Amino acid sequence: MWRLQTALNVLGDSVRRAQAMTDVEVIVADWGSATPLRETLALTPDTATVTHFLDIPPSLAATVQGNSAFPEVLALNAAARRCRGAYIGRIDQDTLVTDSFMRWLLDKLPRKIHKVDRVEDCVFFVGRNSIPYAFAKYTPPLSVVQWFVRQAGRFLPLDGPHALPWFDAPVGVFLMHRCVWHELHGYDESLLHWGWMETDMIMRAACHLHLDQINLLPEGQVFHLEHVAVRLPTIAHKRNPRQRPSTAVPNDETWGLHRGCLELRRVAPIRGEIRHAAQPPTFWLRVLSDLILLWVRNCLLVLYSWVRPKRNDLQPVFSKRPVSTCNGP
Repeated sequence: MWRLQTALNVLGDSVRRAQAMTDVEVIVADWGSATPLRETLALTPDTATVTHFLDIPPSLAATVQGNSAFPEVLALNAAARRCRGAYIGRIDQDTLVTDSFMRWLLDKLPRKIHKVDRVEDCVFFVGRNSIPYAFAKYTPPLSVVQWFVRQAGRFLPLDGPHALPWFDAPVGVFLMHRCVWHELHGYDESLLHWGWMETDMIMRAACHLHLDQINLLPEGQVFHLEHVAVRLPTIAHKRNPRQRPSTAVPNDETWGLHRGCLELRRVAPIRGEIRHAAQPPTFWLRVLSDLILLWVRNCLLVLYSWVRPKRNDLQPVFSKRPVSTCNGP
């Protein structure tokens, strides 16, 4: 909950600093919570202004998720289906969007888009940098989080360097024009378990669209609050099958729980200060130790990327598709 609250409050502050309070909306997909998230979070006034919550009730969640503990594709599709902006960016609840990223999104992105024939022909996949687990573990206040990112951001290693440039890599922000989301009918909703869903969607887009730009932002733009101690990647969750998609549009017209009677809801901002646990005297020493271990892991993953067999099956076939209209709301 602290990660979600912190990520949202950092985002709200970044939107305000970018003077984009009327240009940006944030939709939080709350999947099956018995007590809605919006009733338990302490959000700043800026964040509360731009944020909506999409409550997927437990009864509906249990009906559609099958044997999945958390069907991320369904939650994200439900949020994307109800977005109103020109671009839709998917982001995790433990990833910090900073001022520099917002400036790129609102200033440089439109000018880059103008270099191609159609704005709907672009996919952006943004990497993320790792904030040590020792830092997030003690839930520091928002001011300390923002100070740490400003001061140490340039020294934080890239997450998943072995998976570059953009296929099958940890997701910072996955950004496309809303027309692309609607043409592809979002994520493949049969991928109810962990992983592969961005890779699948990019491969479907590549077979269906002409992708003129795929951009990995420089380091220091988007930051991930690590939620486990430093280790080499191991996933305990059930994984989705890693196979090439057989169709560009795997879902029917009801994708994103379109027939569900779901409403976007707002939340009241906090009153007063948010309380936080005190950090131990060795807090910054532990953070430095974790940061060193993150860099060791980063170097090992880079070495692994040099010696592992190359996967040719992840390379899509780029092809032009007929011009079509956006069928979004």
